[in-house]
Amino acid sequence: EKLDQVIAALVRYEAENQELHHELFHLAGDSHDIDHDPWQASRQLLIELLEQGSEQGEFDIPDVRLTADFILHAYSGPTHGNHDIGIAQATDIVQELVRRVVRA
Repeated sequence: EKLDQVIAALVRYEAENQELHHELFHLAGDSHDIDHDPWQASRQLLIELLEQGSEQGEFDIPDVRLTADFILHAYSGPTHGNHDIGIAQATDIVQELVRRVVRA
């Protein structure tokens, strides 16, 4: 459920703020300084969520960091395309795909 909430927030944000996302997460700050780089902070949050889920047996992930990077790059693709579905349906589909990735 926590993972679904994180993915829903990411998809919604990406869809509503594509240009701002690029400015904040790719152009601003030092990409190696978590305290000043929102993208790295988001990545760290997702890593921690995936680690906790793995430790509790909720997820079956062979490599948490690689999986976090995959999810962070994969969720945004559907929000950039011109799809005939709305954001709610896109969110549902992306959440389902992410659950498959983590084998939840």
